[in-house]
Amino acid sequence: MNMILKLVPVFLLAGCFEASNAPSCTIQCTTDADCLGGLTCGAGNLCTDGANCIEPDMCAAGQFIACVSGSARSCNATGNGTEDASCGAPGCNDTARRCNACQPDEVSCAAGNTAVEQCMADGSARMMIDQCAAGCAPAVGSVAPHCSYLAPVWLADICDTVAASNTYVPNASATITTTLDANCTGGVIAQMGGLPVCVVRAKTITIPSAVTLSIQGTRPIAYVADTELDVLGTLDVSADRGTNGAGGSRVSGTVGTTTSAGGGAGFGTLGASG
Repeated sequence: MNMILKLVPVFLLAGCFEASNAPSCTIQCTTDADCLGGLTCGAGNLCTDGANCIEPDMCAAGQFIACVSGSARSCNATGNGTEDASCGAPGCNDTARRCNACQPDEVSCAAGNTAVEQCMADGSARMMIDQCAAGCAPAVGSVAPHCSYLAPVWLADICDTVAASNTYVPNASATITTTLDANCTGGVIAQMGGLPVCVVRAKTITIPSAVTLSIQGTRPIAYVADTELDVLGTLDVSADRGTNGAGGSRVSGTVGTTTSAGGGAGFGTLGASG
């Protein structure tokens, strides 16, 4: 038996374009410099050769066309016109070619006020950035939404923003001088009718068990943590005859004998004379 093999030619067709001949209405732009091949940046932030990119005569049904006045414009079901869908407050995203699900980078309280959320940079979705045990407090003025907290009486707004430092853990005993601003990592907070407070601020604060911190200086000191504050060692805020403590100024008189001492100081006041 003779067999005749026929070779059927197969052709592969591939399309591409040169930079000097870029298709109109296909490239995103903000200025003419973003466009190739003599195209200019036109309506809908699309490079065009003069064609009206946002009102095409023919298009693919359902195809996204452009962001127009805060709405997402797409091709209608019959492919011979366009229709607009309002994107509302989150706005329309030219790059992603869709409406944003949320305002990019916006911080808000989650449904039920159980957490703080932040919108992703591309506006596609919200992600949880903090779980709130006591609920989420909405924005007030310039203060962004945040987890509710127990506010220190004399430092009512100190926790409105997250601490810049992650941890405060001294690794050796030391003397902390509150009159030195560098030791007040959370700033120096003025009090009405009282001395300014030196604030030590971190997300977590731990004083290890083998560490003793002797606090000296005319300012009171406050340790403020976002999540955990563990004092396992010793905080010594006492004053003595020669040195002011954070709890009060040193005694005002001179001790004459070992049996005639001055009174103890407290609450930022002087102790009694010796």
